[in-house]
Amino acid sequence: MSNKITVRTGDIEDAAKEFIDIWHKTEKGHAPPAAIEKINFKDQRLLFKTLTPKRFEMLKYVHEKGSVSIRKLAKELGRDYSNVHHDVKILYQLGLMLKDEKNDEYSVPWDVIVTEIPLTVLKKPKKSPNTTSYYPPRAARG
Repeated sequence: MSNKITVRTGDIEDAAKEFIDIWHKTEKGHAPPAAIEKINFKDQRLLFKTLTPKRFEMLKYVHEKGSVSIRKLAKELGRDYSNVHHDVKILYQLGLMLKDEKNDEYSVPWDVIVTEIPLTVLKKPKKSPNTTSYYPPRAARG
C-alpha cells in the first residue's frame, strides 16, 4: 500500500461537512476510517499557482533522495538558494514536505499525490433575501 496525500479544490464548508459526517458515524459506533491526509485549496487557480512545475519537480526530487537540506537541494537542482528556500517553506507550510528539526533536512514521505478537482458546481448558490424575482408575482383569480 502506498503512502498518499490528497490535494483537492473546494470550499471550507465541504471540508467541514466531510468532518462532521465522519464524526457522526463515529458517534454511532462505526469505526473511524483510516487517517487520510488532505489539503484543500479554495479553487484550481490557487492550486496551480501554488503547486508550480518547479515545486512539483522539487517534491519528486526530495522524495527520491529521502531527505535533503535546502542548500544541497538548491545546488543539486541548479537553482538559486533564495528561490529554493521560498519554495521549500511554502511546501512545508502546506504539509507536502516534512522537516527533521535535528538536522534541518526536508523530506517528502508520500509515494502518491492524488489531485481532485471537481468540474461541476455541486451546490446551488444561495439566494439573497433582497434579490427580486425575474417573474412578477401571480395574481389570484377566482
